[in-house]
Amino acid sequence: MKLRWHSYAVPALIAVLAMIYLTMPFTSKPQGDLDVAAFGSLPASYAGRFKPLDTVARTSLMTISGRQSVRTEERKIDATTWLLELIAQPEQAADRVIFRVDHPDLRATLHLPESRRYSFRQVTEMRDELQRQTQLARMVPSDQQSLFHRKTIQLSNQVNLYQMLGGLFSVNPIPSSEPTADWLPLGTFGRPPDTELQRNIVSGYHAAFDAFRNHDARGFNRVVADLHTAVNAASSTIHRRAEHEALFNRTEVFQRAIVLYLFAAIALIVSWLRWRTPLTRAATLLLLVTLLVHTIGIIVRVYLSGRPPVTNLYSSALFIGWGMVLLGIILEHFFRSGTGILTAAVSGFLTLMVARGLSVSSSGDSMAVLQAVLDTNFWLATHVIIITFGYASTYLAGLLGATYVLRGTLTRSLSKKEAKRLGQMIYGIVCFATLFSFVGTILGGIWADQSWGRFWGWDPKENGALIIVLWNALILHARWGGLIKGRGLAVLAIAGNIVTSWSWFGVNMLGRGLHSYGFIDSAAFWITIFIISQLALMALGALPIRMWRSFSKPVATER
Repeated sequence: MKLRWHSYAVPALIAVLAMIYLTMPFTSKPQGDLDVAAFGSLPASYAGRFKPLDTVARTSLMTISGRQSVRTEERKIDATTWLLELIAQPEQAADRVIFRVDHPDLRATLHLPESRRYSFRQVTEMRDELQRQTQLARMVPSDQQSLFHRKTIQLSNQVNLYQMLGGLFSVNPIPSSEPTADWLPLGTFGRPPDTELQRNIVSGYHAAFDAFRNHDARGFNRVVADLHTAVNAASSTIHRRAEHEALFNRTEVFQRAIVLYLFAAIALIVSWLRWRTPLTRAATLLLLVTLLVHTIGIIVRVYLSGRPPVTNLYSSALFIGWGMVLLGIILEHFFRSGTGILTAAVSGFLTLMVARGLSVSSSGDSMAVLQAVLDTNFWLATHVIIITFGYASTYLAGLLGATYVLRGTLTRSLSKKEAKRLGQMIYGIVCFATLFSFVGTILGGIWADQSWGRFWGWDPKENGALIIVLWNALILHARWGGLIKGRGLAVLAIAGNIVTSWSWFGVNMLGRGLHSYGFIDSAAFWITIFIISQLALMALGALPIRMWRSFSKPVATER
């Protein structure tokens, strides 16, 4: 009876804690504070689409500092508060340490002290020198620019963005009097408002800045509420969507899912040592709750962007992780070994960490306007989703292969029965990956024929997709031909991780071809580390079977 009580009480407790953790962003703020969140949910036209000021602040601060908040000695300032401070209290904002300058030659050129982060005031003390170095760097062809040149241009762009935000010249929060016309900026370079409603909104914004400057919480909140009423009257659809996006930003769904996936994996690993039944149930329940949260996050992004779930590298990482978790749960349903739950939790954690890294590296709007060649929801909903499922399943097969190798070489837990079961999992997922990668590649050729007038052009991205198909087909043929069994299947599946990473990331880093939409400098280092780790796993898997701990006793050898 005691065991049964623990079997249900522990999962229930973990589920309650998970729900508390997920609902923390919805807790109400203390009365009397500045309702900065309400200000951040006001819409504006910026960088090609309508978005809340909260998104403008987050993406801008991310571009400048690589973070979505400003850390001071006293407290952490959120992005919207920083934007308000930048506009209403520019002298104070100029002392915030937000610019990251990590290139030593650039620091020496600008006479910056030895550090990594600097304020706007520090960075612009040698403004003329920064402008001169930027002009020299821009004269160098992009494919010949050194790291110093790229970092100089990057810092110059960050300074320009900071100044544009401070003057509100690039942000357009004033609804147009005509539904199809561009919205108006608050800066002096825009067309003056020509309606009473527009003039009220302009005066409302300036009143909000004055109240913020004077720490008048009651006046600030009243003015912001009036601004919401006015903007909603001008464009209720845009206003409502901006409020939803600001709320979505504050919930930080995917960041919280990272934590929950990690705890699900830890709970399952601990269950193998102690409290097997309650912790296994808790891990399963936690994984299902996190998958639901992950799913809701993707659905909300689809609603906000008006696009299918995969449109850029960031969203592809979200979707690949979701697909891997879903497939892992399906595997667990059929095999009931705990491996499916573990691989699902680990893959969800790792892919969302990749997505987080992409959001920091790209420093841009993850729902930005698409390039013209990608602007078709039909192909985004067919080719892109199917090929991304091919990525997800190939990665999952590789993760299962890594599990096979690590358990077999480092532990004694890989029994003959478990090795056979893992081999069946890998084989089934590789079959799934072959189908989806093949169909997705064919659909991509049809899309290319419609867009560019040719089905195949040996573009790097097209080659990468083809290599995934051929590699998965190679694994299946080797298995069918008896060239490999469980161990060989695992090693070749791990190699599939390298092949897929090349198609997913590598071709984007080349900066060549029609599909290079997501070049990121820092990705080269991490891809190199990942490839080295996969090669190490393959080498571990290729060790003689007598050196595997699980097979150190006399067993039937296996290729």
